[in-house]
Amino acid sequence: MMLVDEVINFLIAWVTVFSLALFVIGYISYRRTGHPKLLAVSVAFVLYFIKGVVMALGLYYPDIVNVTTELPSILLDVVILLTLYYATVRS
Repeated sequence: MMLVDEVINFLIAWVTVFSLALFVIGYISYRRTGHPKLLAVSVAFVLYFIKGVVMALGLYYPDIVNVTTELPSILLDVVILLTLYYATVRS
């Protein structure tokens, strides 16, 4: 059970950091090009960043923030972020 907890902690940190990085990249790209699709994708990335922060808070303060930190849910977030990243890079 301990290994699963460590994987969950790693994935939550990864989702948080990766989504923040993608938000910054997307926003800079939007500012340079003015394409509204890049702004929409940047908003999605910042929402995932907020979700990652809330999940991280839920790990350390479960009495204050009660969130689902189950492995399938977090893996789905990783897949969605990678799909959004791929769609952004391909465009």
